[in-house]
Amino acid sequence: MDANANIQFGLKFIQEKAFSLTNDQTFLNSLTAENLEVQFMAQTFINLENDEVKILVGVKYLSQSTDILQIEMVFTFVIDQITNVVTTDADNKKITFKVDLMSTFLTVAMGTLRGVLFEKTSKSVLTKYPLPLIDCKLLMERNTFHIEKKL
Repeated sequence: MDANANIQFGLKFIQEKAFSLTNDQTFLNSLTAENLEVQFMAQTFINLENDEVKILVGVKYLSQSTDILQIEMVFTFVIDQITNVVTTDADNKKITFKVDLMSTFLTVAMGTLRGVLFEKTSKSVLTKYPLPLIDCKLLMERNTFHIEKKL
């Protein structure tokens, strides 16, 4: 692909898939930065027929192996003429982006998720523990990719 090509893309839709927060105030009040663990998740779904990339991102807060908070959101991005930007090899289960859009998409998704999480926890003890920054390149390495097809 021509490095100077103009790629048109945008954020089409945001959906909250899941949210849960423990209501055990005693447990929440016992939290410290040392006993709080944060787990991140990302999955990408490519739909070539609709020129869409959907990214499911999630975060879980845990302490002493107990779930405290969980949130999952789906971000749908549209890429004009996606087949000029993305190649898929279904047989070998490979997806290749000809330009680095995934880090941009994940940065948007994680930043938005951070804001939503801040708002949802603003009246709880978790307001002291905002979602930490994460290297989106590291998250991309653990990301799983899926090709959506009509059945």
